[in-house]
Amino acid sequence: MICDLRLDPPAAPGPVQPRLVGHHFTEFTQGRVTRWQAVTGADRLEALIFGVVMAANLAHLPFTTAEGWLGIDAPDDLRRPVSMAAIAASMKLPIETVRRRAHGAMRAGLVTIGERGCIAPAGLFATPAMVEVMRIDAAALLDCCNALADEGHGPARAALAAGCAAVPSTVVARLVVDTGIRLMEFVVERYGHVIDAAICIGTVAANVRPMRADPLLSRAYAEYDRPPPDALRQPVTLRQLARELQLPFETVRRRIAPLVARGELAAVGRGFIVPAEVLAGDAYRAESYSAMRAFDRLVRDMERAGAMSVSVQPV
Repeated sequence: MICDLRLDPPAAPGPVQPRLVGHHFTEFTQGRVTRWQAVTGADRLEALIFGVVMAANLAHLPFTTAEGWLGIDAPDDLRRPVSMAAIAASMKLPIETVRRRAHGAMRAGLVTIGERGCIAPAGLFATPAMVEVMRIDAAALLDCCNALADEGHGPARAALAAGCAAVPSTVVARLVVDTGIRLMEFVVERYGHVIDAAICIGTVAANVRPMRADPLLSRAYAEYDRPPPDALRQPVTLRQLARELQLPFETVRRRIAPLVARGELAAVGRGFIVPAEVLAGDAYRAESYSAMRAFDRLVRDMERAGAMSVSVQPV
């Protein structure tokens, strides 16, 4: 694994239910991956491989030094290359698939490949487009924290009080990438394939989006013993899902049929939902707890970084 933390579910939920945290966090992560795909020109799989490379390159580094912050743009000579085998193990993909996609990412300028493995070069993060997408990501995460703080989420409130809004966007990007890879490793264990995981998570996000816009509905169905009924879900069509995930339509169509056969998804009219019985099950419960723990770890890191921001100077 690229990341050494196993996101096991805690013994009991906190004051804010994991389902509510999961809805907000999933919407943030879905938007972030889409933005990074757009700015890099990568498809979903190459974007995820790129994320694994970024996280692995920097996992051994602190976030600050005597000279200042070490964000996603840390110098190349500090980055630790990651092997194709390690990427494949993290994503549970055949190594030949990873090798082929990594070379595609290299041709697109996203990674360099040497004898010791892959590096996402620091210069990539200095381009105006990348600087802007990191700024948008940091603002979106702040919005997510504010929304959950309004719901009484303690870690989000603590991060905001500590001044996390002052943390540089390059540091936020590094924290978010690391969190995303930790969570990816967990959901790949559950679904068996990274694209299947993306399809199921994307379907949940699309299904509950109208409910997220209604605070009363969000609170009413935040608890595990009361998942939102199927009648309240907004089915998502294959084309909508392919567009949201930026995956080829044929890929989504081909992979969705086995997910329906396994009961992970259900066809409703011309679209698809993740049924309430799945959301109430133990597997999804563990997934939601893991999303909450990943988010809580992220905002605790943001809280610590916010507390440091008054004394750390830019590199």
